[in-house]
Parts: sequence; C-alpha cells; structure tokens
Amino acid sequence: MELGKYEKIVVISTLAEPKSIVDISMTWFGNKGRLYQPAIRKEIENSIKKGNLIRVGKKQVKANTERFIKDALEEVTLGEESKLVNQYREWLRQFYVNLGEYTQKVYLNFEIILNLVQENERLNVHKGTDLDLTLVLQLPFLLRYMDKRSPVIGNLVIQLLKLELYELTVQKLEFQFRDILKKNKWEESWIDCFRKIDELLPKLENPNVGVLGKGLNAMKTLGGK
Repeated sequence: MELGKYEKIVVISTLAEPKSIVDISMTWFGNKGRLYQPAIRKEIENSIKKGNLIRVGKKQVKANTERFIKDALEEVTLGEESKLVNQYREWLRQFYVNLGEYTQKVYLNFEIILNLVQENERLNVHKGTDLDLTLVLQLPFLLRYMDKRSPVIGNLVIQLLKLELYELTVQKLEFQFRDILKKNKWEESWIDCFRKIDELLPKLENPNVGVLGKGLNAMKTLGGK
C-alpha cells in the first residue's frame, strides 16, 4: 500500500496503540505543530477518510493495523511453491491477527519501531518512511531462524545490523504483556506459531529470491547500508 510521507509516520507510530497528533509530531520532529501544517494535516485527514487511520476519541488516532497486516502479508509471494507461501502467510496471519491483542502490543509496539528507525540515538524520518512493514512482521522469526541455524552467525548479524536493542526490547515486551497470553490461554498457540514457521523457513530458503531470501536481504537496510 502506497502511503504519503507523513501518513506513514503516523501509521508506524500507532500500530500498537493510539496517540495524539501532537505527541507524534513532538516525538519525530521536536515540534508540536509540524503535523498541523495545512498540507500535512490534509494528508492525515485523507488517510482517516480512506480508513488507513482511525479516530480514537477527540485527540487520538490509530493505524488500521489489521488492514496493514493483511496488505503486508499479500506482498509475501515472490515465486516459491504457492502452497508453502500460503502456509507461511497463514501462520503469520494467525500470529498477528488471532493473537493480535498480545502480538501487536509486543512486536508492533512503538518501542520496537523506534529501535528500527533510530540512528545515533535520534529518530531518522527517512528510515521511518522507508520502513518495510512486511519485514517488521517477519523479523522475530528470521532472527530466531538464523540463531537456530548458527548462533555465532546469528549473533554476528544482530551486531552488524545493530539489532541488539531490538532483541532486548522484544524480550522486555514479551514479559511485560505476558498476562494477556495467560488470560486468553494463548501460550500454546503462540509457541505453535513459532514452531510452525520455524519448520517452514528452511523450505523457503533461497539466497537471492523468495520469502526468506528477500527477507534477509531487506534486513540489511536496518543497518543503514
């Protein structure tokens, strides 16, 4: 889905929870009024009309997260055996939609987004507008896959791509929101999603093309290379 520059910033800021335009503007630009400039405000209002953003109360907006998950998963195609790709997409869908009360709060949390778009401890707007949501959805599984295949190489990749803080934040948020898993009795379903995707990823592996190859190549952009 093609998004405007400022629309994308608001979307990736509110995948997990609603925020005010003022807060988003201050966080990204250090200026309460930046997102209230007429042309930018019009872009955001048009996004609300299109249903990409949803009003929450009088002052807040939230991304239509399930729409973006659906659109991102539709981009996971790329030429492998369609049956395997469909299975992979379905397990990702179950993870982020069926278990969404937990998984969206953890893996799409704004803290996670911050880890992926910071540069020299400052938010990089260009990284934000270029952020690949399809990659964001797959990242927990790709890192786990690399670590299982070779812990040494997996750790090296995490260091090279500067994903140490991402890993620590994921662990923190998984623990922070664990009561949602317990409340809904989702522990087994959550584990099962990881197990099933772990089984599928080796079958999708190709160094240059396909779900895994494209995902690993996309990860290089997180290191700013």
